[in-house]
This record gives sequence, C-alpha cells and structure tokens, in this order.
Amino acid sequence: MVAAILLVVASGAAPAGEYTEVQRTPAEVKRGDECDRLHSELRKKLPDDERAQRDAWVAEKPRCAGTGLYEYLLGTHERHLGNDSAAIAIFEDAVKRKLPFYESVYVSLNTMYAEAAFTAKPPDLERVRVLRQELTQFAAAHKPDAFAYQQLAAYAVTLKDWPAAVEAARRSIELDRMAGKADRYLVFSLHASQRCPEAVKEIGPAIENSPELLADPQFMLSAADCYAETGQIETGEKALNALLRNNPSMKDNAGVIQLQKFFASKKPAGPATPAAP
Repeated sequence: MVAAILLVVASGAAPAGEYTEVQRTPAEVKRGDECDRLHSELRKKLPDDERAQRDAWVAEKPRCAGTGLYEYLLGTHERHLGNDSAAIAIFEDAVKRKLPFYESVYVSLNTMYAEAAFTAKPPDLERVRVLRQELTQFAAAHKPDAFAYQQLAAYAVTLKDWPAAVEAARRSIELDRMAGKADRYLVFSLHASQRCPEAVKEIGPAIENSPELLADPQFMLSAADCYAETGQIETGEKALNALLRNNPSMKDNAGVIQLQKFFASKKPAGPATPAAP
C-alpha cells in the first residue's frame, strides 16, 4: 500500500495562480497569461487526449517558450505520457535557468527523483530520505504552494515518520485543500500513530472535500478502524461497508475481517428463541 502513496502524487500540480518568486516585467506577465489561456483552450479542445495536447503545446513553443509555464506544462505532459527522461530534462533545465514558476517545477522534479528511488529494486529509501531533506530545505528557503507540503507528507508516510507526515499534511491543507491527497495522508498518519480521536475529526471534512476518498481502501480502512477505536460503531460499520462496495476484492483483507467481527460483536443480541413445548 505504501508504494502507491508515492506514485499517487507524482503527477504534479499546477502552479498556484500567479505565484512565483521570479520577477517578471508587465510584458512577461501578459505573455504568460496569454499562454495560460491558450493551454486551457487546448485542453478543452482536446479533452482526454494527453498526446494530442502535448503535440499541440509543442507547436506553441515559439509563442510561449521561456514563460516557465510552458516548460512546466510540457514537462507535465511528458510525465503523464510516461516519458520520464524527457520530463526530467525539461524540469532540470527550467530549474537551472530559474524560469518563472521554477519553484513548482522543482517540487515536481524532486518528486520524480523520489519515485525512481522508491521503485528501484530494492527501493532506495536512503535516497528518498535525502530528497525529503532537500525538499524540506527548499520549502524553508522559499514560499512553496500546498503541493510541496503534500509531497513532504507523502515522503514521511513512505518512511513511516508519522509525526512529520501529520505536520506536513496539515500545512498543505492550510495552504490549499487540493485534490484530497493531503487529507488522505493526514487521516492515514493519525491512524497509524494511534491518534484516532484526532483522525475522526478529519474524516468528514476530507470526504466532503473529496468524495472519491470513499473508494480509497487505505483511507476508508483507517477511517473504519478509528471509528471503531472511538466507539462510533454504526459510523464505523458504514465506513467499512462503503469500502467493500467500492473495493469488493478487500473482503479477504485481514483488517477488514477483524473489523467485521468487531462490529458484529457489538450488535445487540436478538430476542431469545422460545423453548419448544
């Protein structure tokens, strides 16, 4: 399950609005805004076709190259298409040149390095630790968006550093409750560190923000167990049933079976069968 955590966040996140520490002239800002609108139009025109979007965006290089946004989005397209070496080359160049939005590019690049380390055989957890330290230092020196802290939470979960995961997830949520991933790490980490009273307070807002978490086995199993731990039997059973509706293959999971037995033991006994005359 932990392997999936690092992979989930590797797709990256768009720069937060106009955020960048790179100073831009009014003309550069205008050009960047025009390219941002252009890319949005391409996505609408070519929905669900990543390759066509990438090719159309490459065709706009004369108009948009050097905006930082162009490089960030091109690298993200390559990443989504599985062209990791091309994505890394684009991101490394943008960071080296300190183009606008290189802060977000740096986080995506750091993420890709970490994914490669974790999926190595055997996983290179020492490399993941080094990358986490580098990203921590980068976050301290800059003003990163929520995605940076979301990624720090993912690293901490991968390394089973639960206090750090909780802290980073909370920071990400404070900045921008995006896509539900920080919520996921927060609930999972609170559960793993036996802090269920805190976790149950976060489950409702997380699902309200991102209903897709109802289909997340790791999140829902943590939720059901924490409800059980805090005596919320009916709510916990509902959470477990929701998990099984969306993930029927989990029926043989040891944790699921244990919770089913626990919830069954808490149900009031039915009326006694009268003795035969």
